[in-house]
Amino acid sequence: MLLAGCAQKPAGPPTSTKEYQRLHRASPQLYPKDTIVMYNLQRVLDRQVRPADRLESMRLVTHLGGSDPGVSDQLAAVLDEKDCPQALFESVLEYLLKGNHPGLAEHVVGVLPRIGQDQSALRNAVLDWLAKHPTPEVLSEIVKLWAAEPSATSVNEPRYRRIVERITGKPWDSALLESLNMPGFYARGSALAVLVERMRSDTLADRIAKLRARVDAVRALQAFGYRFRYLPRTAGQLLTAASLFKTRADMIPDASRLYGMWRDETGYIFAIRDFHLISRLARDPLRTSLRRSQLVLELGQSLGSRAQAGNNPRRVRESRFWPQSGNLTMADLWNLYLLNDMLTRPRVQLALKMLAEQDRADKRTAWGGLVFYENGQAEARLYPSDTDAGADDLTYVPCRLAIVDGRDALCRFQGHFEKVDSSDRLGPSEAELRDAKDKGYYGLVLTSLGNDTFAAHYYNPRGVVVSLGTLPFGR
Repeated sequence: MLLAGCAQKPAGPPTSTKEYQRLHRASPQLYPKDTIVMYNLQRVLDRQVRPADRLESMRLVTHLGGSDPGVSDQLAAVLDEKDCPQALFESVLEYLLKGNHPGLAEHVVGVLPRIGQDQSALRNAVLDWLAKHPTPEVLSEIVKLWAAEPSATSVNEPRYRRIVERITGKPWDSALLESLNMPGFYARGSALAVLVERMRSDTLADRIAKLRARVDAVRALQAFGYRFRYLPRTAGQLLTAASLFKTRADMIPDASRLYGMWRDETGYIFAIRDFHLISRLARDPLRTSLRRSQLVLELGQSLGSRAQAGNNPRRVRESRFWPQSGNLTMADLWNLYLLNDMLTRPRVQLALKMLAEQDRADKRTAWGGLVFYENGQAEARLYPSDTDAGADDLTYVPCRLAIVDGRDALCRFQGHFEKVDSSDRLGPSEAELRDAKDKGYYGLVLTSLGNDTFAAHYYNPRGVVVSLGTLPFGR
């Protein structure tokens, strides 16, 4: 008797839920469930398999695998996979969260930055899981995420407070203060940022002052709080304060005395970026203690008599000295005084001519560096642009060494030298002003106006721009 047809054996175990359901109806005994699970688990872990096919296998594994610890342990490796397809990443994470995977906490440390700040169901599920399964290992990452919240009244605020309290067993503010002072805690800047946005400054400063310091960061907070009435508000400011405390602690008392004079005479409020200037001025026997009125008068006479480049409305705000003088702090005035003196020295002008020519020949990066107070005067030092930032002939991106050294420097400088006449880019751009505000530094922009002259503009993190006029390149 001839058969009308016969079923063809599949080439291998099913690799999707639909294939499994068809096979289960036709030949339920053909492949044991454990075989199907292990086969598809290997496909999920295989980076050579197409992302869409890995995801289909993942769905089948979750359909059949249940809460098998062996499956969970292997799938957790996907969370650590660099450049893991987002859909697969989310599918694995959701499976592990629902199954209460016992080793998930250590993977959450790496997962938290990837889930971002959006109000997705996945992100909420992760935060809910952490609230139910708090562990000390994830405290640093939780605090970093908390600090990145757009405001202290976000919808996630109660959840973050609850998670931190469950992890530490203490009220959230006490927990964060103790974390600041805990060796091995790596989110001090984030913890401080959370605290300053949610507590009165005087209350927070008082509680920090009462801590029994165990780490340099807290010692720095206490020293700058006592000597300068200063409390950092960002991770970057805390890092700078800690670095200065470690390397310049001997200069703090002298700098504090000069700060007190400025505060009493002008109402000056200390900023950590001013420590370099104040600490050097305080120890410079050749510098007279010029009062604010004297600095304003001398700068006004010097800058007012110098030719000014025409304003570029796209780039430069009001930049004449006299209209801006009332907006300048004692630190701004001294910065301008020292920079003006530096830019009029023939040796510096010749060095700038050579710098402009070298920058113009380099079509890949913009050139810049830092200015320091050395031997009684401002001195510029060239630092290369960050090579990892990619080719950009218009934007100076400081290298890592420049960022580190910039914590103890007068200001940052950069050249607009890409053309002989770069007057269409006169002064700091809006992007450069935003960067100074975000990172808290003073800046100096030098713009080539021709073969023989350049313009100089000083700016501060508050967006004030002051023209130092046009000056000659050296010969």
